[in-house]
Amino acid sequence: IVGLKPTSGRISADGHLPDPPPRMAAWLTAGPMARRVEDIALALSVLSKTAVTPHTDILLRGRRVVVPRFLPFPSVSGAIAAGIRDTSRVLADAGMNVEEGRKLPLLRAVAETAGVMYREWLPAIRTDLGGGKPVNLFSEVLALVLGKARVTSSVLAGLTSLRSIFGPFVLLMRYPRSNGLEAIRSEVLSAMGPGGLLLTPVLSTTARPHGFAWTPAGVPFYTVIFSMLGFPAAAVPVGMSKDGLPVSAQLIGCPGEDETVLAAASVVEKAFGGWRMAQISTETSDSVHIE
Repeated sequence: IVGLKPTSGRISADGHLPDPPPRMAAWLTAGPMARRVEDIALALSVLSKTAVTPHTDILLRGRRVVVPRFLPFPSVSGAIAAGIRDTSRVLADAGMNVEEGRKLPLLRAVAETAGVMYREWLPAIRTDLGGGKPVNLFSEVLALVLGKARVTSSVLAGLTSLRSIFGPFVLLMRYPRSNGLEAIRSEVLSAMGPGGLLLTPVLSTTARPHGFAWTPAGVPFYTVIFSMLGFPAAAVPVGMSKDGLPVSAQLIGCPGEDETVLAAASVVEKAFGGWRMAQISTETSDSVHIE
């Protein structure tokens, strides 16, 4: 399927999300998911608080597409890297100017994100998990060993790593910094150019088990960074891995240009075939095979 993370504030999140810490409020957005880009566009036209331009009227030729260097951690799998290369060729064939390997301040953005999460998100979620009183992580780990934990092991691993590893490190490096996010946003916008796009992975690997993103190796930095910056982004299927798992690409636009993201997503969708109905055949009375 296709998913759209709209520009921060473009779609109301009232009733969708619990109240986050003030500095993180703009990070959390609600957006549609659907089988096809045209369905996403229809949903946006209904949900958007601002006027919507038909994505089919947007010309992509001559616009810039920046493919930044991958983050060193977590490493990007071969299937995902191949999907990004294939997607960049599709956009180049559509007349867009593709710039590969551009150095962007993604590591700084991760550090800023981790700093804010350590200072504001961690205390808030510990309070939520404790039912109004901050949960004691050490006590919960002990309770987990005894089989009496209220918090799952994957969540505890994420919270513990943020508190004991990532948090102190980024604070030692003096993150978050005053106007740090604003500086990163300006650098990224300058690299994209007017009406430009970024092309990144959605996740560093194909689909992983539920709860994987709570582990240090599974933090979805490629999506979190651009949620933090308030940019619109679409996740689009671009094929399957050798193991039969879907491979996706993330198309990111300048704030307010959700329709440009959808225009590019439509080109990618057409090139890779988009969503398909599963072929279901019954070979015996007690077995169903989905092809």
